[in-house]
Amino acid sequence: MRVEEVFHAVADFSDDARRRYFVEQKIDENTRTEVEALLAFDMTRTSTLDDDIATEANRALGRIDAKGARYGAYRLTDLLGRGGMGCVYSAERVDGEVAQHVAVKLLRAGVDDPLVRERFSAERQILAALSHPNIARLLDARHREGQPYLVMEYVEGQPIDVCTAESSIRQKIKIFLKVCAAVAYLHRNLVVHRDLKPQNILVTKDGEPKLLDFGIAKILDYTVDSTATGFRMLTPDYASPEQVTGAPVTTATDIYSLGAVLYKLLTGEPPHQFPNNSVEAIVSSICEGKITPPAKLAPELKRDI
Repeated sequence: MRVEEVFHAVADFSDDARRRYFVEQKIDENTRTEVEALLAFDMTRTSTLDDDIATEANRALGRIDAKGARYGAYRLTDLLGRGGMGCVYSAERVDGEVAQHVAVKLLRAGVDDPLVRERFSAERQILAALSHPNIARLLDARHREGQPYLVMEYVEGQPIDVCTAESSIRQKIKIFLKVCAAVAYLHRNLVVHRDLKPQNILVTKDGEPKLLDFGIAKILDYTVDSTATGFRMLTPDYASPEQVTGAPVTTATDIYSLGAVLYKLLTGEPPHQFPNNSVEAIVSSICEGKITPPAKLAPELKRDI
């Protein structure tokens, strides 16, 4: 406790002021040695701390409402949602070419590396070429003053778990099979979604599911530092073991998450239960694979699906 007290007392002092403090306060040699060792370590952490502060400041700035701002041919209107990857606005095309209502996703800023920009551009070409009735279309992906943004088809609907809450098992499976077909299409085109969850699967008023945010995690790999697409960006309820342990992500990751989504549709609960929100608890719960059999939560599930 004495070492900690002295450390905090002298942490911001100059070398001379620190030496005077040690003498005036009659700090013993052992305490002084430990404090100096802590101060030396603290100095090595300065750049990391600056990076963390810059990251948090960047996030705070990103929370400022961008309504009314123009991104390319589009002017942002209403904020639709906000998450770890960025925020989504509805937007209208205002360049006079055509009338178009879209969704614009603003990703975290800070893309200055020309190589990163080049890879971002190559990835958007692949994703923009995809076309499937149950996948929201990516229309464009660009940068504005160092901030990447995505222009996507605007989808009006409810998350699949909300929309099907009162549906029969057969109706739920019918919609879910369309989601599976959309994911299979992505996989055939060498795209892994990486963030399958009910919030990313909207069901329109016509009963058609639409997969959102496909491939965005892959684009993010090229546009932000690795921590941005790491553990903190996951939705643990639907994450696979390899995602929480940092192992390579493959198509199997999406298949696992599809199973987790189906579990939620059929039982009303996510498959993983966490005793607390610590990283250790989440990793342990997901990797141990101790999942309550669905029939215990939904007795009407009398056989395999």
